[in-house]
Amino acid sequence: MADKADGTHRRTAPNGKSATSSAANNDGMAKSNGFEAQVNGEQQNDKEEQWAMAKAVAQTTASEWLLILSLIFGGCCSNAYTLELATRQLPSAGTLITFAQFFVTTISCVPHFVTFTPLPTLKQRNVPLYRWIVQVAFYFSTSLLNNMAFAYDVPMPVHIVFRSGGLVINMILGYLVQKHTYTKLQVLSVLLVTVGVIASTLDSASAAAPTSPSEPEVSAATYLTGVLYLFSALVLTGFMGVWQEKTFKLYGNQNWRESLFYSHLLSLPMFAIRGKTLWADVLEANTTTKWWFGWGVPLIPAPTAKKGLSGLLQGLVRRQRPVPVRLFDLSRLTPHSVRQSIRLDPSGFWVPSFYPPLLLNVATQLLCINGVNRLTSKVSSLSVTLVLVVRKALSLFISVMIVSGSSGSLSLWLGAAAVLLGTIGYSISKPAASPAKTKTS
Repeated sequence: MADKADGTHRRTAPNGKSATSSAANNDGMAKSNGFEAQVNGEQQNDKEEQWAMAKAVAQTTASEWLLILSLIFGGCCSNAYTLELATRQLPSAGTLITFAQFFVTTISCVPHFVTFTPLPTLKQRNVPLYRWIVQVAFYFSTSLLNNMAFAYDVPMPVHIVFRSGGLVINMILGYLVQKHTYTKLQVLSVLLVTVGVIASTLDSASAAAPTSPSEPEVSAATYLTGVLYLFSALVLTGFMGVWQEKTFKLYGNQNWRESLFYSHLLSLPMFAIRGKTLWADVLEANTTTKWWFGWGVPLIPAPTAKKGLSGLLQGLVRRQRPVPVRLFDLSRLTPHSVRQSIRLDPSGFWVPSFYPPLLLNVATQLLCINGVNRLTSKVSSLSVTLVLVVRKALSLFISVMIVSGSSGSLSLWLGAAAVLLGTIGYSISKPAASPAKTKTS
């Protein structure tokens, strides 16, 4: 019986070893299957996200698309056009323009983030305040630098093309800070953008030379200072993008309106640093050509171009030597027979010509911001980038062909085309493959 038992034991021992080996193999297969299931699950999630995005786009009605595209192409292009109209009259008014934009944008967002009962109080934030404070430092600096560059004879086409060169900074920061990898098409596209920016900048620098002895000469140092401002703003914009991307990744991209509100609200106290410059801009704006808005032709000439409010008041109480004026007579909109029967005395008001373009610029900026954010909530960032690239190309056309009244040089258009092609190439390129995941047992 003992021998029999031993024999049985000897026979079952190998089977026990085989069972242990089989269990180990099963465990390995389970882990392998678990990894494959994880990969398949991630692929399934990607497909679900793509389907959800396609479904969201399909649910967007034609009227919504018409509204979004009208806000972007109408609002953003008009914003660039009115900005150029204002800066052509007063190139040094960058601080005043920036303050007006920030103030009105803040006021427009107040109903969403302030409760007025029983006392005005800020609503609870979804994002910590320090995240917005850092973003404000970037945003305020870039806006101020971009607008200040107009005082250094940097034309609007260079502004448009230069801002389109942000891909270069984004790629460098993405590689150094975020450890991103890029494809050959992406690198080639960025090189195209770089060449386009340089070509357009150099072309405008040569065009800035005076065409007649009576025109003031623009020094190379002045122009390069303006370009340096634009470049600094471009770098800060890149860092702001990295910071904002991380903020939305941590707290969700549905907080874009909160970002808009706090980035403008927290910037307003910073204008105290440039209070003297801001007041000087207001005084200079008051000296621009006077426009008459009212019924009939005014009997009192426009006040003389004297700085400050006193000049305006003085012109209203006594006759002064007229300055260049422009009349907007509303009576011209009515039939002659109606004007003869009414016979109203002329009534209206004078306004410095700088303020109407400024008012339109602030209003169109609100439309532009609204359209871009609506588009961002509907489609992918790729589609947003493509739409904005086309918008920038249209703004460049308006600036060169309509505002400046010229056809533009070959170098400028080649540079703009390089920026456009480079931006589109970067947008349509597939992201570089991420490092393969390794199996762990």
